[in-house]
Amino acid sequence: MSLIHLLDPQTANGIAAGEVIERPASVVKELMENALDAGAGSIHCDIEQGGIRLIRVSDNGRGMSKEDVDLAFLPHATSKLSSLSDLEDLRSMGFRGEALASIAAVSRVRLCSREKDASAASEKRVEGGKLFPSQSCSSAVGTSVEVRDLFYNTPARFKFLKRDATEAAYIRDLVERLAFTRPDVSFRLVKDGQEQLMTPGDHQLNSVVYQVWGAASSAAMLEMDAAFGDILVRGLISRPDHSRKNRARQIFIVNGRVIQSSLLRAAVDQAIAGHFLKGSYPELVLIFDLPGREVDVNVHPQKSEVRFADERAIFSAAYHCIQGTLSEASGFTEAALSAEKTEPGENAFREFPHAAGSGQSSQPSAGAAESTYPFSGEKAFSLAEPQQRQVNFLPQLQSQMNQLGENAHVNTGERLHPEEQAASFSALKPPVRPEASSQEDHSEVSRLLRARLIGQVFNTYLLLEEGDDFLLIDQHAAHERILYEKLLRHQEDSRGKKNPSQPLLTPLQIRTSALEREALLDRKEEIESMGFDFEAFSDSSFVLRAVPQSLGREPVIQAEAAFRTIIELALDPNFDFSRQEAELMHSMACKAAVKAHDILSYDEMCELLKQLQGLRDPYHCPHGRPVILRLSRKDIEKMFRRIV
Repeated sequence: MSLIHLLDPQTANGIAAGEVIERPASVVKELMENALDAGAGSIHCDIEQGGIRLIRVSDNGRGMSKEDVDLAFLPHATSKLSSLSDLEDLRSMGFRGEALASIAAVSRVRLCSREKDASAASEKRVEGGKLFPSQSCSSAVGTSVEVRDLFYNTPARFKFLKRDATEAAYIRDLVERLAFTRPDVSFRLVKDGQEQLMTPGDHQLNSVVYQVWGAASSAAMLEMDAAFGDILVRGLISRPDHSRKNRARQIFIVNGRVIQSSLLRAAVDQAIAGHFLKGSYPELVLIFDLPGREVDVNVHPQKSEVRFADERAIFSAAYHCIQGTLSEASGFTEAALSAEKTEPGENAFREFPHAAGSGQSSQPSAGAAESTYPFSGEKAFSLAEPQQRQVNFLPQLQSQMNQLGENAHVNTGERLHPEEQAASFSALKPPVRPEASSQEDHSEVSRLLRARLIGQVFNTYLLLEEGDDFLLIDQHAAHERILYEKLLRHQEDSRGKKNPSQPLLTPLQIRTSALEREALLDRKEEIESMGFDFEAFSDSSFVLRAVPQSLGREPVIQAEAAFRTIIELALDPNFDFSRQEAELMHSMACKAAVKAHDILSYDEMCELLKQLQGLRDPYHCPHGRPVILRLSRKDIEKMFRRIV
């Protein structure tokens, strides 16, 4: 007697559904990709109970004929290709003809579709793989598919689903990623009657960034556009001063398909080296358009992975596109290094006058646009350079400046005319007079604080003269070290005690993605034990009401900066807030510290130098990079060959 037998179609489809339909988000993916293949300009998705009770995807595409509706749920029925050779230049999202049959095998499905010139729409119902006769119905041009009671007939699959809110978060994350592939299409997601997402479909990729990641991310984006033979690369990448501690906001799109690629991740990591700090990653949408013969999409059941015919070319294209964009934005271009005369206002060195009266005000022109410094909530004005911001990162500054000497009355916001710079460059500045400190005193830092502060170079480094040496101080590394040691001291003072909360005078509303929301809710008890008090305000934001008392009693760092760090670390399920305190302090300090390209006033620079005194290690940032570099007069004269 033979032990081998053929499975009936319903059982075979149910098994196949396990590969294609992993969770409700898989259903949404397949239905939305079908809508895109149908030429839809608008796609509307409704879900209930995390998509388990209902998923309805409606589009305004070209629709289906009655004959196509009858064939749609049969296994391997597809309009995308007719032979294996069609895979060589495939442009559609779907092609296997498995999706609708797999969905119908584990749910109750109703499809209603109408072509443009048809007098009526056609309807088809399927329950657990059982087909019912098609019939006429009323519908607008396009297609609507309702999927109800997902996995109702496969309890083994149903029990592995997560709670409704988590499944809904997976769906939202999926719709957001699809929206990045097609900025010309309007995507709308409604959960339990409430709108979660709406993209305008205005062909602008940055409009999708604005709707999905928020206004701050949209404002920080740099455009990428390059061609390498047949490989076209475009997209958006955030500036180095707008980074994250994980890769959650890195989207890779190949021929209109969102993919996962270790090759492209490696290319990004190499390209951003030298622009982003170690452990910090950009927000990124990287889009490739290349001939179909150069990529194989028939690798993964969910088509989330691809193979490239020439991986080296793809890696090189990604690397050079990102590297070129970041280098150009940083100003490190060949033109900047040429021997041509620099025009007034383009000089990278910026010094402050030693006395009031230059006549130049720091107030912006009438047309200057306002922006907000991300961690203080205070207004900052956008200057000529888009990455420069006039910020006040030390609100307590004025009360601490009474020791600055005879020039303490200087108008620190004044700027020099270009023709005045040469004269003012050599003007004597008062030394920064350190206040008495009971903490450890580093002799080198004490010498530093008695040096003459000349000004700011590249809006990133402080330049000082001390005896026969001159010194460069990285403003971000210095401020990061200051914040890090303050946070550590507060942590040590409260060790062994429950960290009490400090209510905020004004609660903060903080926007989050769907996955960030679920991570915060899953780890709410763990985070609140640290002293944070927060609650969900909407499906895309939280209200922060209190912070650990060490943050509230003395403004070591701003509350939003601290909570943003918590959000990013919460996304890593392996991160232990109670045991990885040092890494948490690193992240908070880096997030809140003054950035490269932030314009500091003379008084702010002085205050930054004074706070270096008494640190346990004033010479290195928490990541190990140097804070201070020293170059002697002898070294300089050797460079100029004054001495041999």
